[in-house]
Amino acid sequence: MPLSLTGAPLNSQLLLPIFSIEGNLAMRDISRRELQSLLAEQPVRLVEISPPEEFRKFHLPCAINVPADHQFDGRIEKTLSDKSQTIVVYSVDADCQAPPRAVRRLMRLGYAHVYHYEAGKVDWQAAGLPIASNSETARG
Repeated sequence: MPLSLTGAPLNSQLLLPIFSIEGNLAMRDISRRELQSLLAEQPVRLVEISPPEEFRKFHLPCAINVPADHQFDGRIEKTLSDKSQTIVVYSVDADCQAPPRAVRRLMRLGYAHVYHYEAGKVDWQAAGLPIASNSETARG
C-alpha cells in the first residue's frame, strides 16, 4: 500500500496528482473517475464557475453556479461557509483557464479540500453521465 510523506497509508483509489504549486498552495486535478469516486464516498459541493448563461445550458447534477468574476470571493464564502467541506470546481472543458484561478482563490480563503475537475462538464456529458438544467439547481 502506498504511504504518504508522513508514513500514513494512502487510499490508492484516490491518489490525486498535483497540478501546480503556487507558494504553499497545491492544486489537485481530478479525473472523471476520481470525481465519481469522491461523489460516491462523501458529500461533495460541485461549483461551476462559468457565466450564468453557460451554466443554464447544462451542468453536473447538484452543482451550484458561482461565476469567476469580481464578486467570486464574497459569493463563495456566503454560499459555502463550511471551509472544511470537499469542493470540486469545474467549467466547460480543459481549455478554460478560470478554474485553476478559482481553486487558488478558494485555497487562499482557507478552504481545505478543493479539487479541479479539469476535463469539465463536456467530458461528463460525453461519458453519458447525468446532467441537469438550470431549473434543477440554485445559483450561488
